[in-house]
Amino acid sequence: SVHKDNQQTVFNIGGGIYWNHGDLFSIVSKVTHISKNNIVTSETGYNTYGQSQMVYPIIYDINTLGWTTDVLTSPFKNFNMHFLLTLQKPQYKNYSYSLWGTTYDYSNNIIPELSKVLMEIDPSFYIFNRDVRLWISMRYFGKQYGNPTNVFTYNGWWENFGGIDYHANRNLDLKLQVVNFLNQSGVKGALVGGDQITDDSPYIGRKIVAGFIRPRTIELTANFKF
Repeated sequence: SVHKDNQQTVFNIGGGIYWNHGDLFSIVSKVTHISKNNIVTSETGYNTYGQSQMVYPIIYDINTLGWTTDVLTSPFKNFNMHFLLTLQKPQYKNYSYSLWGTTYDYSNNIIPELSKVLMEIDPSFYIFNRDVRLWISMRYFGKQYGNPTNVFTYNGWWENFGGIDYHANRNLDLKLQVVNFLNQSGVKGALVGGDQITDDSPYIGRKIVAGFIRPRTIELTANFKF
């Protein structure tokens, strides 16, 4: 059983600067350190005979050091731009356990599904007396790791959206949106059953189970107000 004193604690400290210059631009830049301690989990592993063994409790920590810069700008009438850049290092700390005589140590590894580099670019432009809004939204996710041992990696990718918003009248708004207009493809997310995989070479050319990037999709939405 888990000792009653193993309470999770979160430590968050940060600081930064901001600079506003009317509608022309607004910049906020901040450095943040976040740690979370005494996280409780379990792990299950199988031997060559298919027998299972579970370890519980496993108590570990996570630690993240990040730098974020957020920019809002309106350099000319009816045009807006949002830009966000995040550099971070989300890591496991004090995370190790043994199954069937093998010790797995994730300490200092990057947490799966999290990128070291994140970026957002969101330009928009109003036309026709601001009744129509043209917009694009781009989200960049840098290289990710597919499992805690960090032997599986996924290339960075862009999540991209674009569309036209039309304010027809006070009762009707129309929105045409294209998801993944760049037609990006690839894998993301944690690899199912990959916690104890320490060598990716046997899996080359084999199918694995994880998430996937959403395919190109066209959506039309109508919002009615009565």
